[in-house]
Amino acid sequence: MLKRMRVALVALLVMVTSLSAAAAERVDSLPAVKAQSSGRSELLMQINSEPLMVAKVEQENPNRAYMVIRPVGFLSDIDLVEMVLYDGTLYSRTGIETQWYIEATGLPEAAPIEDLPETPTGDVPVTHMGAMPIAGAPTEQYQIWLNSDAAGTSYLKFDLWVGVEANYLHQMQLGMYSNDPDFGALSLEVIQRSYDFDSSIKVYAPANAIERQVDYGLVGVSYATPEANLLLAPFTTNAARTWLADKH
Repeated sequence: MLKRMRVALVALLVMVTSLSAAAAERVDSLPAVKAQSSGRSELLMQINSEPLMVAKVEQENPNRAYMVIRPVGFLSDIDLVEMVLYDGTLYSRTGIETQWYIEATGLPEAAPIEDLPETPTGDVPVTHMGAMPIAGAPTEQYQIWLNSDAAGTSYLKFDLWVGVEANYLHQMQLGMYSNDPDFGALSLEVIQRSYDFDSSIKVYAPANAIERQVDYGLVGVSYATPEANLLLAPFTTNAARTWLADKH
């Protein structure tokens, strides 16, 4: 009896291993992706698997969107931020404030969204990971690994989950992995899940918005001048390193 059970378990293991091996395969192209004009999405940013920020987005079209950003984890003392992009004007408010502020005006209009055709991958290694349902929707997962430095100690990983019934991008994940000289292995991941594709969504400009009295609002500076992101990046890194130091 025990011998038969061992044989059955070995056969099951071989079958599962064979299925797993067959599911992942190198491919020469990424599938076509259907563009969405409107929809909803949720985002998660985490470091070493611990959440830093969550966000929700509702988009009427590429030029009208509402977003709420909530810092979590070691950033939980920071107030949540609400943002509205409406036809070239960016609005924001924080915490429990009822007052909206105009952070930037005259922002460039977004380019028309077009479907992405099937794309040859060339020398970029792309793996088809197989079927994977996302929130009940059938999708196919594709994965890309890239070295981000010559020493091979840092890597970028992209995962895309493309719908089967309609080629919408249901989920994407960006991972950055490196070996820090002080703290060892570090990982930063951003995950975005999308749904309600091309649904009826309305976004409105805040009725009580006023001009901010100072011209160095964080949201406005970061959005209007992308160069400022380079200046802010070291502070973000220091915050992450301080948090990691406290963990050790």
